[in-house]
Order: sequence, then C-alpha cells, then structure tokens
Amino acid sequence: MYSVNPAVKFSYEMAKGSQKQRDLGLRILTDEVFNRSMASANEEYIYLKDYKKAIKDTLPEKKRLMVTGIRGVYEGARKFLYNKADEIVGQMLQVPKYSEIIRVEDVPTCIHEVVHFLDTLLNPKTTARATKMYKKKMYDDKKFKPLLENSLYHKEVFDTVQEKQEIIEHRKKQVEKFLEGKSVEDKIDIIQDLRFDMQTEYKAFSNERRIVNRMYDLGYEVYPQDLKNRAGEYMFKEKAEMLKNIGLDIISKERKNYAECIRQAKNNQP
Repeated sequence: MYSVNPAVKFSYEMAKGSQKQRDLGLRILTDEVFNRSMASANEEYIYLKDYKKAIKDTLPEKKRLMVTGIRGVYEGARKFLYNKADEIVGQMLQVPKYSEIIRVEDVPTCIHEVVHFLDTLLNPKTTARATKMYKKKMYDDKKFKPLLENSLYHKEVFDTVQEKQEIIEHRKKQVEKFLEGKSVEDKIDIIQDLRFDMQTEYKAFSNERRIVNRMYDLGYEVYPQDLKNRAGEYMFKEKAEMLKNIGLDIISKERKNYAECIRQAKNNQP
C-alpha cells in the first residue's frame, strides 16, 4: 500500500475507530464548519474568507487545503493536489462564489464539498489507493470517466422496488463489462475506489440536505432541489452495496481458482 502524506490524512488518534464512529466525527466537524461559516452571515451571503477561516478553525490538525471559487456555477468540486512525483500532497475545494462572497443558497454546496474533504482525511486508505491508481494511470482509461459519470453518478428514475432492482442489475453489468480483461488486483482496486466514491457522495448529499433543512427552518433562501433526497435519487447507497458484492464475487472466484490449482497440483504429484 502506498504511503499517505500527513497533509491529506488525520492522525491515527483522529481516524481510528469503526466506520460508524468516523462518520459521526464527520458529522460533528461538518456542523462546526457550518456554524462557524454562518456566524457572520447576513440574509444574502457569507464571505469566502469566512468560509475558509471556518474550515481552518474547525480542523483539529493542520492540513493542506486550497479553496477557490467558481463564478456563477451551481456545483462545486473537491480535487487532489499532486506534486511532480505524482504524489497527493493536499486537497482543493472549488465552490460557487461571486467576487469574494458566497450566496447563502450556495452554502449547502460548500458544505457538501467540505464533507468530501473531511471524509478523505478520515479514510486514508482510500487516498493510498487513489495514489496507486493515479501512478498506474488507471484513471487514464478512456472508459473510466464515462462509467463513473454516466452510470454510477446517474440520477435514476424509478417508482417501485422492482424498478430499483432492475437499475442496479443494469449498473452491475456495466461495471462488470468495464472490468473485463483486467487483473484481479486492478479489479479490486477499481471496485474499492468506486465504492468509496458512492459512499462519500451519499454522506455529502445526506449532510448537505440536513444543513439545507436547518437553513430553511431558520428562514434562509435555499434552492428547492436541495430539499430533495438527492442521495436517494442517485441511489448511491444501493450502488455502493452493489460494488461491495461485485468485489466479494471477484474474491470468491479467485479463492476457488486458487483452491483448484492446489488440488490439481496435488493430483499431479508422483
């Protein structure tokens, strides 16, 4: 496993514990960033500098983070920062802003990206895997981005449980098609990477929606679409479980193949 720069992970004391415990810590830190960000807000906006300071003051440990604005764009982004050796050395958040202000209705998007940032700090194994895949140029596969953006990051349309099952089966076939011809090691790395993507999106949208409801109750302007259960619309939780099962199937088949090789080797002994 590749090592992870301390600038992009929490110390063991911060990141230890079960996934449930880390997710609770994620929620607590997210709420603190929100509360600090809104401390100096008016009815229309907060300052970008206050958002940056809120994150910095919330972090229990110093980390490398760059925060930039995307003028007039509704969606934000969270990206890794790399050095010349293709090592991950920090993170960058891109958030919607106008001049040096963030409109209050865009605050939930800013919180969404903070969740990704914090979730990465709390799950260093995922960053180690991302470093490995980046160095092996696995993200350069021309079919990787379409699989992620057009299949897994796809807003689904369904009315019944059966329709949801059919969607998952369709997405499963798309993932399995993409994995064809790859080594078992690469298959597992890809599955785990995609699974974390689905899990962190579920957490980001769920926390964002929780914050939106708080803001709505307090009388702030919010985007109507932010009040919807978008984590459910994209079926992130179900897709994460689907990817987990694909990974388990790969491991199970590999173990059976290994056992069969051992059996044949023993039978061929004189």
